[in-house]
Amino acid sequence: MDNNLANKLDEFFKNPESVNMEQIEQFVHETLKIFDSLRTTMMNGTAEEKQAALKQAQEMQTKLQQVAERAYNKLGMSEEQVQKMVSEGKFPKDQRSHLEKAQQEINDYQNSLAKDRPRPKA
Repeated sequence: MDNNLANKLDEFFKNPESVNMEQIEQFVHETLKIFDSLRTTMMNGTAEEKQAALKQAQEMQTKLQQVAERAYNKLGMSEEQVQKMVSEGKFPKDQRSHLEKAQQEINDYQNSLAKDRPRPKA
């Protein structure tokens, strides 16, 4: 996992009260840029580069899952409860805009992945 990203995650959990929505939005942006770079490598890299990219992607996914679990436990909520709270948008307007931007970037990234997937032959 990108060390800068891992350090940010660790820092978020050292002092979660100081984390703001702008930092979370930036974190999502940086994470998606790394995954996009890994995807490009997986599509165009050498066998060795692809192997390294796959390993990095797996490490990132594991770390992000661990962090999510820690966050859910700290909040005392399930993933579904957190998703419901976010979807209901019960945040101050300035925080909501950062959350919406991050969500839009995630949606755009997922849509770009869907476009790049090979389609089965009919």
